[in-house]
Amino acid sequence: RNLARWKRWQLSRAAGSSGTSSGPPLREKPRRSRKIVAMQIRSILCPVDFSEASRSALRAAARVSRQFTAQLHVLFVEDPLLAQVEHGASRWPELADEIREFLAGTIDRGLPTEPKIHLAVGEPAREIVAVAGREGADVIVMGAHGLTGVRKAFFGSTTARVLKRSTGPVLVVPASSEEDKAINLEGLGSMLVLTDFGAAAAGAADLAAELAHSIGARPVLVHVLPQMSVPRSWRPRAEAAMKRNTAEAHQRM
Repeated sequence: RNLARWKRWQLSRAAGSSGTSSGPPLREKPRRSRKIVAMQIRSILCPVDFSEASRSALRAAARVSRQFTAQLHVLFVEDPLLAQVEHGASRWPELADEIREFLAGTIDRGLPTEPKIHLAVGEPAREIVAVAGREGADVIVMGAHGLTGVRKAFFGSTTARVLKRSTGPVLVVPASSEEDKAINLEGLGSMLVLTDFGAAAAGAADLAAELAHSIGARPVLVHVLPQMSVPRSWRPRAEAAMKRNTAEAHQRM
């Protein structure tokens, strides 16, 4: 049947048909539906650099830990040159104490288990992904921005590198001056899920559905259509094309 339709379209095209179609309509295979299961998180990695951004990330990681009764791993990556100047691993006990103080000053409620502290020397993104793999972290929780100056270690460009290298979920938390008083993830309400209909977006939507199911939240799927700027004489066609694109996007969603 599809072959016959294709031949008819070819004949109409050869005869000089004035239709605007560039080919026979192609049907997109529907994606198989699957049963949504609750997400299971047993291990969380949270890199810190003692900035306010990493403090916000640590609070968020604590909420996830309480929600899923998960083990929290806290990582600090030292710059190789700075570690050499400061005698490398000989200063690690002092750094571990600084991290414990940072934890105590950030998380004011108990966690299911005692956080595990990790110290590493090297390129931050590489070390973060390596520790996440070694410890079996189900999610990495990071801040969006961090320190500047000599101890600029993690956030900003490093977060982008981790997002590219990591094969697991990465939760990026914006810095906030307000203290997060929530205990866990209950009561989030809605979750915004963006999609461009690609394979990566489909995987993210699956994860969002699992997370929403496990905490009782409502996922809201969003696809953004680019605005078209065209000459006035082309506006009717552009508006018609936008309506078609909108209808197609609704159908795919």
